[in-house]
Amino acid sequence: MTTPTVPATPTARRRSLAAAAAGTVLVVLAAVAPSTARFEDAGAVAADLATADDAPLLFTGGVEAGDAHSIGWTDDGELYAWGRNREGQLGNGTAEPGDGPGQHHPARVRLPDGRRVVDACAGADATIALTADGGVYTWGGSSDGVGGTWANNTPTPHRVTELDDPADPVVRVEAGAYFYLALTANGRLFSWGVVDNRLGRPVGPGGANEPPQPVTAQALQDRVVVDASAGRFHAAAIADGEVVVWGTAPLGNSAGTLVAGVVGTPVEVVAGRDTTLVRTAEGRVFQTEGTVATEVDAIPPADGIAVSSPALAGSASSSWAWRGLPSGGRALYAWGDNTYGQLGLGTAETSPVATPRMVGVPAGSTPLRVAAGGAHALFESTSGQYAATGRNHLGQLGDGTTDPRNTFALVIPLSRWP
Repeated sequence: MTTPTVPATPTARRRSLAAAAAGTVLVVLAAVAPSTARFEDAGAVAADLATADDAPLLFTGGVEAGDAHSIGWTDDGELYAWGRNREGQLGNGTAEPGDGPGQHHPARVRLPDGRRVVDACAGADATIALTADGGVYTWGGSSDGVGGTWANNTPTPHRVTELDDPADPVVRVEAGAYFYLALTANGRLFSWGVVDNRLGRPVGPGGANEPPQPVTAQALQDRVVVDASAGRFHAAAIADGEVVVWGTAPLGNSAGTLVAGVVGTPVEVVAGRDTTLVRTAEGRVFQTEGTVATEVDAIPPADGIAVSSPALAGSASSSWAWRGLPSGGRALYAWGDNTYGQLGLGTAETSPVATPRMVGVPAGSTPLRVAAGGAHALFESTSGQYAATGRNHLGQLGDGTTDPRNTFALVIPLSRWP
């Protein structure tokens, strides 16, 4: 196998570590006063325990958005989750009945002791994380917390041991609608989960709970994959300068199809509900709802792209692109579905936004990349804060409320003990 161009770590392409920035206008949750407790055993032992002051959480590792839940992780690899927990996607060992009330503040995901998260992704009611020791952990998507409905998931993170390969470790993880992707250092792409064309390969007798297997669409098992993305009903990858899509029609079947119409060298691909976005090395952005892409007008050369995978039938994807400015800041553009104000344009609109518009961002913030949820969006900021907009009925914005927004607002949640 030839030497791949896959980044050595997930942060090299998709994540950006943040530098401290001064003078930022913040939306901060109210601090909780420290409390003390005294425990006595009516005998010889007495101990005073006091909680430490709550400290701001800075998600300098990254943030991601799923259908109605969100995740973020710190530079130290501590992972937090908030929003919907109907299927155990928050990784706290429980699942809520029905669809609420949700977790309105980021809460720590209890991975095994000593495991530091370096990459993670939130999908449709499920989550996946990659740890510094090369471990891949999944949880959620577990039939109201019962477990075992697909990918052997439960509400508690469990390790996918079939991907433990020191000679070819996983470097990227993706969560789509009931399926996962994992990309290795040598450019091999694995899929597992829901039994249909989204896996991009024949399904064995194990069905939805069979172990991860190489994606075979367009012979990807014999090629070096440099990027991949899991959407709602399809997935996409880049190999040998070609964009491959597979999934439900019109985006192909498990055998996959090549995307035509991309001019230049594709370096990034993102899969949404029915939409696929492609960014080239020259910064051009192309979009397709099938297998023939057209260029997205009104966007200067882009540094990154994002697209959502909304759950509701008949809904369209929301899309974003961003670019660096000579001043050191970044310009953010958005188009597509804006029913819940998730584009951050200051409005909510019943008709999709056809042409990209520039998005206003909070003073002092610089959006590094956008995490696109089902009907909400987050962006990472250079200072480690994140900004959020869109639907918030289950607390997926993480600001302690269920109030929706139509503009991006910075949030600094507080760490809480325990």
